[in-house]
Amino acid sequence: MTSNQPNVYARVVHGLSTTASTYFSCPQDTAIPPNQFCGELGYTGKTTSLTATVGDSFLIGEAGGSLNPGEYTGVNSYKTGGDSKFRGNYGVAYDLNFSNAANKKLVITPNWSSATAARILIWTPSLGWYSTNKITSGSWSVNLGTNYNSNVKIIIPGGNHGNINCAFSY
Repeated sequence: MTSNQPNVYARVVHGLSTTASTYFSCPQDTAIPPNQFCGELGYTGKTTSLTATVGDSFLIGEAGGSLNPGEYTGVNSYKTGGDSKFRGNYGVAYDLNFSNAANKKLVITPNWSSATAARILIWTPSLGWYSTNKITSGSWSVNLGTNYNSNVKIIIPGGNHGNINCAFSY
């Protein structure tokens, strides 16, 4: 999150629904569970380039952090006792650049072993930014167009689960 205004601050919270006044009344020295992140990210997006080969797949927002080296690099600081990684990268824009993309689709599947419902934000050159429909099973499909190169951006909003599988198909 960035701002062009001086002295603008935000507290981003992922957890149970409550009012903002509840969170802003928490003292800064509130203990954090070891499986939660509280800190400052040095990034607002992650960029990668891949060859769109039918049958290949990859994860975004990898919850474990072992399959995608570098996905969580750039954490400037985090609260002692909490997780050192912002697992899931909620709110971070993934800028995915594909070669060999002509006439292919990107099939995006939530991790249904832990998620019960999901919705994400997607950007394509032809449609701009849009929110997907909320799904409770299945996948979303994004047409990569007819050009050799294609670009798709994805943001995983808070309230979703990480380990979102992306696969190439016709």
